[in-house]
Amino acid sequence: MPAIEPVIEILGVDVTLVHLSPHVLANDHAHYQRACNRARVHELQRKLMRRAQRGEPRKPLLVARRGDGSHWILDGQHHAEAEKALGTERVPCYVVESPGWAQERLWFIVIQLLQGRPLPGPLAAAEGRLERPAA
Repeated sequence: MPAIEPVIEILGVDVTLVHLSPHVLANDHAHYQRACNRARVHELQRKLMRRAQRGEPRKPLLVARRGDGSHWILDGQHHAEAEKALGTERVPCYVVESPGWAQERLWFIVIQLLQGRPLPGPLAAAEGRLERPAA
């Protein structure tokens, strides 16, 4: 997972670093997140174990806190799943206050594009329907 701090700076959002149980972190598959790739989760489990053996700190996830207090992953869903599988009690998370899923979807798209990742299915299909200005 690339460093998220430069992305946070570009988004221009205020974040708070907290440690949360990976079990309270949710994925919004209905509005923007893709399904987890199990092979990627297993690969990350091995990486996280090696980093822990070397004493390296965990990289923070980026999480949105909605008005009801729930936490939704904006960046790091595969890491969260790997941490759950490893039995990790708490993971570092940058938490941004969210007005709702529509804003989260915009943040998610920006994060994906800034990190050179493809957009998941429905978002990629929507992007293909956008008219691009003539050059």
